[in-house]
Amino acid sequence: MHLKAFHAGVARALTRTAPRHGSASLLGSRGYFNILTLA
Repeated sequence: MHLKAFHAGVARALTRTAPRHGSASLLGSRGYFNILTLA
């Protein structure tokens, strides 16, 4: 259950930083994974 909360928090952070990298593209599986690896 904690993973859901974690992903929700990351998703919120992505929505804030999305405009810098390419908006909705980050929400994709690839973009999401890339952000996790970069962070």
